[in-house]
Amino acid sequence: MAEHSKLMSPSASALWTVCTAMPQALIDANLAYQSSADADLGTLKHEYAEQIFLGLWDRKNIPDELVNFPGVDDPVMEWNEVLIAEEAATQLLKDVSDKAYIRTEMSVAMDGWRKDCFGTSDIVCYDPCNPVTKQGKLYVVDYKFGRVRVNAFGNSQLGIYAIAAIETLEKIFPDIRQKLGHVSMGVIQPKTGRGYSASTELASAMYEWDETFLKPAQKAVLSGETKFVPGPHCSDKYCKLHRADKCPHIQQEIQNVTDEFFNLDLGAIKAEPSRDNIDFFRKLMKYDKLISKTIEKAWAVATDMALDGEKVEGFKLVLGQSRRKFKDEKDAEEFLRRKGIPKDQRYKSSLITAPQAEAVLKKEGKLDSDRTKKAFEDLIEWTEAKKVLVPEDDPREAVSFATIQDEVDEMYDLGTEGPGEDDLLDSLLQ
Repeated sequence: MAEHSKLMSPSASALWTVCTAMPQALIDANLAYQSSADADLGTLKHEYAEQIFLGLWDRKNIPDELVNFPGVDDPVMEWNEVLIAEEAATQLLKDVSDKAYIRTEMSVAMDGWRKDCFGTSDIVCYDPCNPVTKQGKLYVVDYKFGRVRVNAFGNSQLGIYAIAAIETLEKIFPDIRQKLGHVSMGVIQPKTGRGYSASTELASAMYEWDETFLKPAQKAVLSGETKFVPGPHCSDKYCKLHRADKCPHIQQEIQNVTDEFFNLDLGAIKAEPSRDNIDFFRKLMKYDKLISKTIEKAWAVATDMALDGEKVEGFKLVLGQSRRKFKDEKDAEEFLRRKGIPKDQRYKSSLITAPQAEAVLKKEGKLDSDRTKKAFEDLIEWTEAKKVLVPEDDPREAVSFATIQDEVDEMYDLGTEGPGEDDLLDSLLQ
């Protein structure tokens, strides 16, 4: 299994290069690197994608290790993802010359003072004289078997792998920095349906990114002169601290907001929300979900205490509403059938939703032609999306409210010859 850096893991670099206090906070919370069933399955797929790429495994032979992997319901589908990954890697390297140096599962590490940043790149290829660019070209390829879409463009993990690979390869190719013209970075994602995402950068641009962005972030992390920086990365989807409710910065902000809200000096809650004081209440809105989650946990802890016979000041245990249910549904179904209750009255059912239907069709391989896809799409209509207020760091694009002047400019292109604003006003008055 690949070794992971706990302090400056390349795979988490999109977070710690911005929020430099995050790495040490993860270590303090014992969250620096935690495996999971999905991660272990991904590691297994990496291994077989590598073996197929190297010609060490028969593509037609699904390994027993994958067939018997806990939680794998469809080993054929999982194996197809491995095959797609290997095919995409071959496609990304189609232009390399016969002099190219190729390594799989290559350990790459930063030299010198930033040696705590290291990782394993799935494929590293250095072509001293690429047939297309006529210069040296470095390829860095990374398999992603998860569901979260990852773009190769501006990808800090691949950027770190590239810089670290250059430093590592200098021991074999001392003139690599002089000859290197371009760096090609590829992310292969079978589960997203896109195959792969690729980005090619000038080597000089990579060196500049390293000096102006990566090194300052690494120096901050290593020196301890760090800070928490909230932003779009602060979500359950990206940040382990956020997911575990253990971000010290957010916890302190919530404490400050709740202290201010309850106005402890006066022993009373702040005034009711209004347009005049919404600037204060928007702080509560920002952390609404986290505060609600914390309160739910408090209820759970207090309930456990009460069930154990402990006193919870201000609360008491009562009996909730009792609900009836069948002891055995098969016996109940037979009883109702004998009593002449029709089947459509014995059971309640509803058609699966459009997204659920699409997922089932894809899994069963039934959306196998453009005609079938078109027929399915013709069954669907889109409801108008409602405008919803969300925090400004939400990744969705903000709604644009067009002004009357915008409408006029769009209907009567005032920058070209033809009817103008006066013409519109005249037409409205007629």
